[in-house]
Amino acid sequence: LVIACLWLFFSVRKNIQNKLLLTCFSATGAVPFIQLSSGVPLMCLLWVTGLVQTPRASAREFLKLASVGFAYGGDHTCSVISLSTAAVSFTQVIKAGEPAVNAIASTVVLGKVFHPLVYLCLVPVFLGIVLTCTSELSFSMHGFLAAMAANIFTVARNVLNAKYDAVGDMGQDQIVRKINQFGVSTCVASVITLPFAMAHPSGLGRFSTAWSDAVSSGV
Repeated sequence: LVIACLWLFFSVRKNIQNKLLLTCFSATGAVPFIQLSSGVPLMCLLWVTGLVQTPRASAREFLKLASVGFAYGGDHTCSVISLSTAAVSFTQVIKAGEPAVNAIASTVVLGKVFHPLVYLCLVPVFLGIVLTCTSELSFSMHGFLAAMAANIFTVARNVLNAKYDAVGDMGQDQIVRKINQFGVSTCVASVITLPFAMAHPSGLGRFSTAWSDAVSSGV
């Protein structure tokens, strides 16, 4: 319960900080790539120094692991897009539907069927989302669709992580294995989001202008 509460706290805090960033930094299309790529040097440092075992995988295994990174990149990009067009509270409520999507996907893809009470507990979640969408005065269809897409990408990432958990030589220790899986996913997600950051009107091409505007405004 404590871990779940901490996860929720940091998740909400992350969205609030991202909303503040997107409010003062106009190169919103570049934000997902910048945030994801900032983790690449750290992972490379851990691997080069030997603090964490360097992951090894065949080409076939890497493609499986890359699918997790693709979903990770899609999730983060869609979350940022939603936050840039809708209120934090609205995005957070829509993303609360993630467990429901996860339960359905786990049943369809992994064949994992939960207790009927689990599915019954998801009903209030759906009702809450419907109520929010119908009562939100500043409803943004763009923000809603982006948040729902983020849910789908997040669930895809979770399902693929479970499916490919034993793929590649990521280390014998469970913690090291999870660090390496996250590191590989982060590297792939950075590469995946680069074309979006380059092609988006408010992407990397606007970075210097957005930076100057943010600095001049006293941020």
